[in-house]
Amino acid sequence: MRRLLLTTAVLTAFAAASPVLAQQAQTAAAQAPAQSQDERLLAFFEAAFQEQIAQSPQQMTSLGIKRDYDRLNDYSDSAAADRLEMAERHLARLQAESTTRP
Repeated sequence: MRRLLLTTAVLTAFAAASPVLAQQAQTAAAQAPAQSQDERLLAFFEAAFQEQIAQSPQQMTSLGIKRDYDRLNDYSDSAAADRLEMAERHLARLQAESTTRP
């Protein structure tokens, strides 16, 4: 009899906790895509930043990155066109990511 009461009490506790656990699981599942979207956005910004500063040795120097100390920025028209193309590519990728994800 005592075992039956204990089993019934345990089952009742699990039944009562079940909606709470289900709600916690739903909340965790809802947060997981947001975190992965944040991580994807952070990775995009990091890659875009690294690509941008790779074309600017003087900016790397001002940021304390010890690479290409013997070079100066390229201020030619072709370099400006390359930077513009890079910015447009980054913008297109960012827009594509924001329209495909809620």
